[in-house]
Amino acid sequence: MITVSLLGAGNRGLDTYAAIAQKEFDDVKFLCCIDEDQERLMQFQKRFGVGEEALYKSAEVFFQGPRQSDLLIIATQDKSHYALAKKALRKGYDLILEKPVALNVEELLELEELSNKLERTVIVCHVLRYQKMWQMIKEIVDEGKLGKIVTISHNENIGHYHYAHSYARGSWRKKSTSGPLVLTKSSHDIDLLYYLVGSRIKRVASFGSLSYFHSGNAPKGHGERCESCAVRRSCRYEGERMYTSFGGFFPLFTKNKYTRRAVKEGLRSTDYGRCLYTMDHDVVDNQSSILEFENGVSATFNLNAFTRRMHRSIKVMCEYGEISADERTIEVSTFELQPLFSGFLKHLLHLDRKIIKRIRLYKPWDFSKYLGHVDADRLFIKSAFQNYRLKKQSLTSISESIHAHIAALALEEARVTGETVLIEEFMDKNRTK
Repeated sequence: MITVSLLGAGNRGLDTYAAIAQKEFDDVKFLCCIDEDQERLMQFQKRFGVGEEALYKSAEVFFQGPRQSDLLIIATQDKSHYALAKKALRKGYDLILEKPVALNVEELLELEELSNKLERTVIVCHVLRYQKMWQMIKEIVDEGKLGKIVTISHNENIGHYHYAHSYARGSWRKKSTSGPLVLTKSSHDIDLLYYLVGSRIKRVASFGSLSYFHSGNAPKGHGERCESCAVRRSCRYEGERMYTSFGGFFPLFTKNKYTRRAVKEGLRSTDYGRCLYTMDHDVVDNQSSILEFENGVSATFNLNAFTRRMHRSIKVMCEYGEISADERTIEVSTFELQPLFSGFLKHLLHLDRKIIKRIRLYKPWDFSKYLGHVDADRLFIKSAFQNYRLKKQSLTSISESIHAHIAALALEEARVTGETVLIEEFMDKNRTK
């Protein structure tokens, strides 16, 4: 039996990680929940059948008592992760820790050192390593038939509505309270590049800005809140329409009440009903980066809000061929010379690539593609608990995951300063701040 406590009963903690573990395992028992929101505590109590004594509105009170479980899932807001993880490790808990682990280099290295010193397990929620697409690309690369990776072009297409919800109005809108976008959103992507290349990052450069989602682009005659805005009917980010339309981000602020009435009430009382153009957000809405790895591989990474669809796409260019993928299909092609006349005809018809493998990742009836992170959340939790039970090293242990965090912070440094940043120098400079 693995016993678990949950610190942070929001969408990731309660509705994702705890819900998946409850469904997938008979030998995982949730004992305690810590959250400031009484309604969320009640949802946990109803779902797991615990008593009032197992519910805590304060992490401080929870940590004052004896250790309650084997594992502690920390799924609170980003800025709190470091302090809570540090307390939990010293209390004797093993951790499943939501990313980002911490918001600066010194804290990242301190948590890694502390977990190693105390011999505690820390599994970081870099869940995309478990997504079907990335696992298959990794297998194709490691087969070696395409030769070594030379360069990669990778895109994270946030989606305009996702940016509006999470990074203009939501909890990740300010660097000072959450962290830079390239860390809070894209430490996933930096980690995936590191995972595929199999080498640490040597140096980075980066460029980006908050180009559109600011007060200079607010519609003329706009109001402070959508409810009373004179131009609400012509604004694509008007709250009610955004949260009740197909393709809009589902309203997490209604706490699992998916009705139009709940949406209206939530918009009336939360930041999600404010004009997103005049919010106090300051994270970028686009960022283009260049990364050089220690083994000589280079990569470009483009992060932007200006896409219709929320997805990632990548092209991995190797010595003898290339891999292209977009979360729907993977296409593998090789470089081979063609006979003169047939080769010219194929070139005219855009058929001159020899495609050796085209993989359709999900059939139309495969609903796993609609699950969290295209089913990666479920696969991550299954692996986390199975490895923990067998005392095996996780694919996303803290020692494996913090390199992507440090590289993401270096990318933000490069963006702000306009300079190329060497990772080792950046670590040394920030290690003792």
